[in-house]
Amino acid sequence: MLLVISLGGDLQAKARTGAGNMAGKDNVRRIEVEVGGGFIHGNSYGGNPSKTGMVLFLEARNNFPGTPFDVSFQGMLGSFSRKNDNLTVNINGGVTVFGDYNWRLGRRAAPFAGVGAGMAFVESRGLSTAAVREKTFVFNPRIGVELFGHLRITLEYKWMKAPYSFLGLNVGFAFGGGRKS
Repeated sequence: MLLVISLGGDLQAKARTGAGNMAGKDNVRRIEVEVGGGFIHGNSYGGNPSKTGMVLFLEARNNFPGTPFDVSFQGMLGSFSRKNDNLTVNINGGVTVFGDYNWRLGRRAAPFAGVGAGMAFVESRGLSTAAVREKTFVFNPRIGVELFGHLRITLEYKWMKAPYSFLGLNVGFAFGGGRKS
């Protein structure tokens, strides 16, 4: 009985300090800021396919040392256009809060998957039409890999109102973060 109580206390201490099996995998710095950009492709809307556009983003992330989880806040700007009617869709600002699960398998590659929710301020404008501005809810699943503790490649889908949703492939660099020495 005394052995069981002693073992339980030891396991709790290891969990609080990050010691034990998880120390090598989840011993990460708490705060990081990612700067990046990528290519986005809007969904087809009304039989009108989109052209590939671009996105820029800034994301502040809080890693939870000793766990595989992080929470982040992302701001983004982007634009894509439609082929047939020369309609341009501008994301004039978007904010999304994410939660990610990280598989820290080794020092070189750490796959992750997450989901986010937020709001985007969108403007659509055609050659012969006035600009339409509106805000829309964003649901954002994503998967990716972090290489060498700082380079992140992410595939995401920003689901919004039908004319504005897009698939994105992003590359970013995280300042801070990474493994503790």
